[in-house]
Amino acid sequence: MKKLVALLVMCIFSICCFAPLSQSQGQTNGNHWVSAWTTSLFLSTPLPGFPAESPITDKTVRVVTRPTIGGKQLRVRLSNEFGTAPLTIAAAHIALTDHDSRIQPATDHVLTFGGSPKITIPAGAPAFSDPVDIAVRPFAEVSISLYVPGAVAAVSSHPQSLHDSYFAGPGDMTSMQELPNPETKRPVYFVSGIDIWALYSASATVAFGDSITEGAGQKSGQYIDYPDQLAKRLAKQGETTIAVVNQGIGGNRILHDVTGPSALARFDRDVLSLPGTTNMIVLLGINDIGFPRVRMPGAKATEAKEGPFASQAVSADEMIVGLKQIIGRAHAHGIKVFGATLTPFEGTNVYDASGEALRQEVNKWIRNTHAFDSIIDFDKAIRDPEHPARVHQEYDSGDHIHPNAAGYKAMADLIPLSLLGGKQKALQTGAIVVKEPVFQTNGPYKVQEMMEPSLARHTVYRPIDLKAFKGKLPIMAFGNGGCSMIGNAFETYLTEIASYGFLVIASGPIQPAFPPEGRPGANGTTMGQPSDAVVGALSSERSKTGYIFEAIDWAAAQNKDPKSQYYGRIAADMIAVSGQSCGALEALEAAVDQRVKTAIIFNSGIMRGMPPEISMKGPDGKAISVVVPGTEETLKKLHTPVIYLIGGEKDIAYKNSEIDYQQIEGIPLFNANLGNVGHNGSLSKPFGGKMAQAARLWLQWQLKGDQEAGKAFVGPDCALCKDPEWLVKKKNMK
Repeated sequence: MKKLVALLVMCIFSICCFAPLSQSQGQTNGNHWVSAWTTSLFLSTPLPGFPAESPITDKTVRVVTRPTIGGKQLRVRLSNEFGTAPLTIAAAHIALTDHDSRIQPATDHVLTFGGSPKITIPAGAPAFSDPVDIAVRPFAEVSISLYVPGAVAAVSSHPQSLHDSYFAGPGDMTSMQELPNPETKRPVYFVSGIDIWALYSASATVAFGDSITEGAGQKSGQYIDYPDQLAKRLAKQGETTIAVVNQGIGGNRILHDVTGPSALARFDRDVLSLPGTTNMIVLLGINDIGFPRVRMPGAKATEAKEGPFASQAVSADEMIVGLKQIIGRAHAHGIKVFGATLTPFEGTNVYDASGEALRQEVNKWIRNTHAFDSIIDFDKAIRDPEHPARVHQEYDSGDHIHPNAAGYKAMADLIPLSLLGGKQKALQTGAIVVKEPVFQTNGPYKVQEMMEPSLARHTVYRPIDLKAFKGKLPIMAFGNGGCSMIGNAFETYLTEIASYGFLVIASGPIQPAFPPEGRPGANGTTMGQPSDAVVGALSSERSKTGYIFEAIDWAAAQNKDPKSQYYGRIAADMIAVSGQSCGALEALEAAVDQRVKTAIIFNSGIMRGMPPEISMKGPDGKAISVVVPGTEETLKKLHTPVIYLIGGEKDIAYKNSEIDYQQIEGIPLFNANLGNVGHNGSLSKPFGGKMAQAARLWLQWQLKGDQEAGKAFVGPDCALCKDPEWLVKKKNMK
């Protein structure tokens, strides 16, 4: 085991070796569950002087939600996590909302749980509904109706929700189009989220914070909070697969419970448990500063210790340690963390000079630390430049701490969409980034290496003159060695393939600084190996299998779009997946998809005997969560011809590839070792070397039906079989 771990540590520092995926999610056909709407539930304990919530008894509760991405299938997440006794839901329905408590009856569906229309949820537990087929557009309101037959005193709820909930009863009214004489309440009860079955490229960004994230001050159904306004910005830019979910709780603190558990206590439930999460925005700390300074009515500023939370005063260092805990726990699960500066609060009854000094000290750390993946300066966005301790009058809701609609919009507008996986800022004008070709190729077509504005996380290689190309371009999606996001890391190989009339799409944008030296070309030079520092700087983000699916989905959509230059020019039913080392494991996972016709695996094989996840430092010093990609179950699901091209016994993936060969059954399988070239293979050599030429012939045979190319692999004249540099074995080949 120690040797395996050491091997994986070594591989992180090589672009051509196994490296971590940013997140691993199960998938079978290019889709996965993505959190599309959430609210953070807790046991609502009244503050001093406020009445307690009444028990819910024999009532129908109708909750209104609003997913920020759409889909055709969803599931509902219920919660009894703060209940003290089992919670029975005797009936549950879902439908699109008409208005208030009224639903659109044609869209009404019964929710089931393991096939049953009712469920009893143990105290302290959540529950998922079965998937239900219902078409939901982004930002469409969706009503969840639950019948609670017994008396529930300890209710999991969110007091200040974005939309009112409705109560009626006694009895089961879950199927009624409109609840009769409903009681209207602001909290959300029992419903903690909606997940959408979405393309594997879809993801969720979690806004994790207090009342400023929650959107305090808005009326029911306004949706003016900054997470909602950020989601609207994404949608306007055409980013319909990035959900933004709101996990803000009014009064929440980093270190202490009060209105709900502390941020540290609720983090696993409210962030890590949400499927499809790739990013989070953290805006927390102002209540850690403010609550100990709460002054009771009539108290003077010097009498702050009379407040009920005076004993919970914290230092800047303690708050920073808490934020570092959140960052570390998120990074361990491959989630990027964007730190937000604390916004002004002068004019509130918790403000004093020492509290402001604390805010400034924490903000200084946020602005200067390298712990966060990026910084969002909300303080600068909404403060008064003439009086920085105050919220600007234009953005002040009137309570001098919470923004108004314009203030929340200013916060949302500050966030670069590229942080969340949206289009890069330089591409939002529709410009195409094109890199001048630097390689000669053997194929009949001159090649262009480029970034498309609608595919900002990838690099595209294709014939320059699409109009002159005869026929349609088959697709090859490629995952890089090291699972790096350097789209031009293997450009010698990828340009060679594209020159034979293929649309090649690699994970990662063009990195102009790569490779730093030894740029290959017709003069016979080979690509210089970049330093660890360069790899770390350029590829601290890691790709994932979903990016291969994103490339495939994009190509298929372009082929159908009359406005696209690719319209009708792509063979969308002829798809290959390929990759080197870690990227090849992504290709193996993607090859399970029924759309894929073949897979080309360079220098790779399933890694056995490894823990599913390891946390360690990457070359840039940041913590990296290493999720070992691919399992033996992946091999059992392969359905299409696969070729392994390995670098001989000196290749660190050699033994793994040999075991793969033994375990793969029922599909055409070709395994070829090129001498003892080792793990880097030949792809960095001019034209990609002999491995690239073998891959090109395989693609021409598998995707273009070129029988002459097929003779390199089968028949009495099998070219690779006769080549003394290749050691070949095969099965199920005709």
